[in-house]
Amino acid sequence: MQKVNTNRKIAAIFLILTSIFGIGIFIPPIFGIDGFDGGFAFSVLSLFFCLFTMVSTFIFYELGKIQDKIKNGDKLLAHWKYSNSEWHIFVEEEIEKSTIEKKMLLLITAGFATCVGILAPLFDVKNGIIVTCIMGGLIILIGSIAWLSIIFTKRELHQNKKEVWLGKNGIILGGKLYAWNFLGNKLTSANLYESKKGKYIVITAIDGNNEYTVRIPIPTGKAFEAEKIVEKLSKG
Repeated sequence: MQKVNTNRKIAAIFLILTSIFGIGIFIPPIFGIDGFDGGFAFSVLSLFFCLFTMVSTFIFYELGKIQDKIKNGDKLLAHWKYSNSEWHIFVEEEIEKSTIEKKMLLLITAGFATCVGILAPLFDVKNGIIVTCIMGGLIILIGSIAWLSIIFTKRELHQNKKEVWLGKNGIILGGKLYAWNFLGNKLTSANLYESKKGKYIVITAIDGNNEYTVRIPIPTGKAFEAEKIVEKLSKG
């Protein structure tokens, strides 16, 4: 049984929310709530969330279309499936990479929060202690989020299908879509990379103002095909 398109599911949820917030705009006049008693604020907030969810519906609907096109073979360059051992190596390397990145972020945040927490009581003992407690709580919160993120990422990678759909306009790796040529997203480079444990196609793309990298493991016997794919992606 084919798995439901996740982006289309998210688009459907946002569409329902758009309808709810759209109705919310007219709740105050329908029920006679005076504008100065909160009716105006309620309508404005409903309008804001209605517009936000409407835009989100459009974005995820379009992403869903891209995902369907790739799986239907539109500009598809390759569809690779991995053995359990190949996928296990990929997951472990991804988790190791993700853990290092999150540790760096945590160390930077913890360093800043610690400095603020130490200096605050020196300027104002009473309020400074409160700031110190808040900074301590911030470190614990970010540390917990980072730890949970690593656990969920590992679980998601292990549970998703061990395959990649690689197209000209995006890839679906382990069930997750990475799309470019969409709303300012742009593919900047595609290269081959070899680590101690395996070979990869490394794709770098820009999502708005943020640059991100996706590593696609090359299955056994697909090295030549991978070279051709990199050539096609590099040509645009």
